[in-house]
Amino acid sequence: MTSKGTQLSPQFHAKPAGLCWLATILTSVFALSVSSRLLPLRDAVITATNLVAHGTLLRAYVGRQ
Repeated sequence: MTSKGTQLSPQFHAKPAGLCWLATILTSVFALSVSSRLLPLRDAVITATNLVAHGTLLRAYVGRQ
């Protein structure tokens, strides 16, 4: 027998799930913005310059994947 007071509501489980989705979206936006700034297409010199100048940002981007 279970009492009605010990059951958890669906909202109790939905709120953490929503926060996980929000965290996923925010980290994806961060990754897209970093990759577009650090790795411009078709220009190796600018890419190399950006990688040297923004090493910390590169490590944050690579560490997330």
